[in-house]
Amino acid sequence: MSLVQRRGCFYPELNAIALNPRNSDIENVTVLIHELAHANLHNTERNEERGIELNPHEKEFQAEMVAYTVAAHFDFPTDEFSLSYLASWTQGRDLRDKEDLLHEVHQTSGHFIREIHTSLEQEKVLEREASPLMMIEHIENVAHITDQGMPLAERLERIMQHSPENVGAYLTSIAKQDTQQDLSTFDEPMMLVHGETDFFEPFAKANDRDFDEHKTIAYTMVIPGEEPISQYFRGLDEASSPFHHILKTEVVSKDTEQVLEKAWYDEMISTEDRDLEKVRQVVTRHSNVPEQDFRSR
Repeated sequence: MSLVQRRGCFYPELNAIALNPRNSDIENVTVLIHELAHANLHNTERNEERGIELNPHEKEFQAEMVAYTVAAHFDFPTDEFSLSYLASWTQGRDLRDKEDLLHEVHQTSGHFIREIHTSLEQEKVLEREASPLMMIEHIENVAHITDQGMPLAERLERIMQHSPENVGAYLTSIAKQDTQQDLSTFDEPMMLVHGETDFFEPFAKANDRDFDEHKTIAYTMVIPGEEPISQYFRGLDEASSPFHHILKTEVVSKDTEQVLEKAWYDEMISTEDRDLEKVRQVVTRHSNVPEQDFRSR
């Protein structure tokens, strides 16, 4: 059967895998795991160690069992492809030494799962250790941003056109680069409103600003123990403040919403108290009313 008709193929004599170029990205995940299982279980060396040559039904049974097990472990949708395909190779057929076949499936699936987990952890470490400046330059190159003097709002629009998935990473990298603060040390919700200050402030204080109704507002929020949240909105038509935008976009849990809401409420009460204190000072300076009498009234 040609590669055009099949989704993938393993060539033992070449120890090589080929994927059908017509596959979707989602199909390629399970197909690649399936073919890697063939490469791991049915290469020349493993066949010699086993001492017997598995028949095509047994090979397909093992490869598809591995693909299904690994995909299910990572909550990847298997749809009906794996089960129907597996049934087509086992229905009405006598598989020799099923226990041995399943033992090899178990070993190979575990090996693949451990390797994938290790790879994912390494990627996370690289992302954390990547230079913010290098990340900024990379994202700007992808978005074809060459003018270093371009306003942030225009840069964000350009990134949205070319790679919208990079907007958050771009703003987070700018926040790290500009403030030079270690975001992992924060013990309370902190926020940077880009262009307003050069450092992170307690969330409620940073949110307590009179925002320009026509200006693009970009912000980076850091909640202890969670990944930074970096977003932007276009003026007061979209949101009245970063907190309002966070609520609208539903990017935090309900519990975190309550924590932020309490912090915002406490800040408003504190602001009102400070305003009343300023009024009191002005009144007592410009009148003969004793301070004690002012308080009593």
